[in-house]
Amino acid sequence: MKFTSLSNSVPVFLTSLFIFSLYVDKCDATFWPYIKAIEIEGCKFRPFVTPPGSTQMLFLAGSGVKEEFGDSKSMKYSSCAIYLQPTCIAYLAKTWAEKKVVDIAQSLNFFMDIATGPFEKYCRITMLESAKGEDYAAMITKNCEEMLTNSNKYTETAKAALTKFTEAFNGRTLASGSSIHVTVSTSNSVTLAFTEDGSVPKQGDVTLNCKEVGEAFLMSTISLHSTIRESMGSRISGLYKSKFNFDSKDNINVDIGKSNFHLGIGTPNFNLGTAKSIFNLGTDKPTV
Repeated sequence: MKFTSLSNSVPVFLTSLFIFSLYVDKCDATFWPYIKAIEIEGCKFRPFVTPPGSTQMLFLAGSGVKEEFGDSKSMKYSSCAIYLQPTCIAYLAKTWAEKKVVDIAQSLNFFMDIATGPFEKYCRITMLESAKGEDYAAMITKNCEEMLTNSNKYTETAKAALTKFTEAFNGRTLASGSSIHVTVSTSNSVTLAFTEDGSVPKQGDVTLNCKEVGEAFLMSTISLHSTIRESMGSRISGLYKSKFNFDSKDNINVDIGKSNFHLGIGTPNFNLGTAKSIFNLGTDKPTV
């Protein structure tokens, strides 16, 4: 497969998508529906991102909405998406690969395994209604304190990190459409960033040196955005039912008959089994 002088042109991008669809169509159980982009309440979440404070490419594991009901009407406050490092699939498989979607979505242990697992996680929360930063931080901090206390992890380090988290929201107005970004690394750091839209920044605004706070933040976010549990359960369960595996470089390999289909998501490039990448997942622009 070879593309010549059509670099940086739409035809290459469209051609690559066409070829991709042909490969996917040959799969007995397609994995693409379980890693594709999601749009919810007008918020678009891309299938792959490199979050602030990280060099890794993470995939979209699920999305949901924070919604409250009262007086025969509902109010939607925010939408969120959680991204995971591909190595999570092998880690979670030991316990969850054979489980049904409903069993995964209703299991607290599944989401605890995600929050505490040895892989990077990234959460983007986009506001649907405006809120004061102090009010939002107070709600999240309270939830995190309770979780950390119940798990005997509310140490002085965690307390200091939550104080720093709260201070980052002081004086901020979380306008509708603005986003909060939280990256939990495999080391001990948690990166916090803010944007006025849904764009993903390269750098963070604040670093917290306590991964337990990041893990508690993820669990709090999952509990507040209730529909994300079904979304994550469905997508991850769907991946297990598809013909794929992850190699040591976080690449997806899908068996198609006697051939093999390769997505190179361990790097920012999308690869169709060719020697050269066809387009870049980060920009959706051709790279050949």
